[in-house]
Amino acid sequence: MHKTKGNTQERHSANVLFCSEKSKKILFFSQLIVPLQQEHQRKRLDMKYIFETEMEVRDYECDIEGIVNNANYLHYAEHTRHLFLRSLGVSFAKIHEQGTDAVVARMNLKFKTPLRCDDTFVSKLGLSKEGIKYVFHQDIFRKADNRLCFHGDIELVCIVNGRLSGSPEYDAVFAPFVGDE
Repeated sequence: MHKTKGNTQERHSANVLFCSEKSKKILFFSQLIVPLQQEHQRKRLDMKYIFETEMEVRDYECDIEGIVNNANYLHYAEHTRHLFLRSLGVSFAKIHEQGTDAVVARMNLKFKTPLRCDDTFVSKLGLSKEGIKYVFHQDIFRKADNRLCFHGDIELVCIVNGRLSGSPEYDAVFAPFVGDE
């Protein structure tokens, strides 16, 4: 019986030690995460927008709550990217005909403040390159009060002649905006 009690105490002590170690790990990770979040916020504040366009919410884009349905923010972001390409003289269709397709690989989306029917908003775009990925950093601001409504980091990759690959065409077009990344 004493042995069982001793084992229980050992297990209890081990749990306390484990909890203590777990707390240290949680504290350690929170010390890592908070600076990473702050760094991300700082980068967003320092983000250099390279293109912007103004749009207006149409009534059919709103749901029963009277706010823009989340799926429509993806349309706004895509339309902004297409307008950006057109502003550079790039034809998405023409590059496709040459065998290169830029496709969305991943999206990280944050819905901050809802847009409502007839709101005018500004969609802004920044660009970086990570390996063969182009990352479009997109923010949508309500024009009336400049409130951030949506933030998206949208990663695009290129399929060249059916294979994942870098794209010399897009690299050349985006070079002035991504520098030596």
